[in-house]
Amino acid sequence: MYVDCHVHFWRLDRGEYQWIPTNNKILAQDWLPAQLKPLLDQCVVEGVIVVQAASTVAETDYLLELAQIHHWILGVVGWMDMAGATFEYDYDRLTRNPKFAGIRLNGSVFQESDARRTKLILNRLLQLEADEFPIDLLARPHELANVHRMLDHVPGLKVAINHLGIPPMLETSGKLLYEQWEAMMGLLSSFPQVMVKVSGTITQAGGFHPHVLKRCIDYLTTTFGPQRMMYGSDWPVALQGGSYDDVIRLFQKVLPQNWNEDQLNAVRRMNTKRFYAV
Repeated sequence: MYVDCHVHFWRLDRGEYQWIPTNNKILAQDWLPAQLKPLLDQCVVEGVIVVQAASTVAETDYLLELAQIHHWILGVVGWMDMAGATFEYDYDRLTRNPKFAGIRLNGSVFQESDARRTKLILNRLLQLEADEFPIDLLARPHELANVHRMLDHVPGLKVAINHLGIPPMLETSGKLLYEQWEAMMGLLSSFPQVMVKVSGTITQAGGFHPHVLKRCIDYLTTTFGPQRMMYGSDWPVALQGGSYDDVIRLFQKVLPQNWNEDQLNAVRRMNTKRFYAV
């Protein structure tokens, strides 16, 4: 049995998804809970964490509405402006909803040059740390050094690094960039509250290609171990690389063959439930 820590829903007529190319035949359509539920049942997935796909509080509210309707949506990782004037109001309001499970930030948030804004963001991260409220982090290798510097100030912050930290898996990416990713992920693993999502794998690998993932997965399983990794599909974005069943099979294929059932169960479902308190 699984819990999927990373799925998205969107309805295009809401007008919040400008990042989706209009010529992308897979993504440029509505993707809603009714389309995902049969796939979850087929693959024995008991529930999901829905992650924001638009940088608005309005979309967070929309996803929370879906979570009230569909009990198998265990939690919502939404969006908030960490330096916005309404942060305190929105945070207080949203955290009253038991399905509000986290906030997703982009790595660029920590590249601010404005000292006042940087201090404001840090103070709010300190609040999240004190509340034990998680953040999801979508950061590329060149942004991980800034993430590391931020965690020096909030070492107890609960962080889920999305999509393996977006490693440069293809040979054309270059050795130096891979070494940068490996070094930074190693440093981030020293913070005990940092988790890594085994998500976005089939898209990054360009399909069902376990050999493409092997090097980075081997490094992460050694560095983070089975108690700090979580299964995520990144549906429907993952459909660009294969079916939902393909994502599950790829996940099973790349994990260490010597992990026992307790270790596998931790990564499949229990770590996600613990991290998001769902």
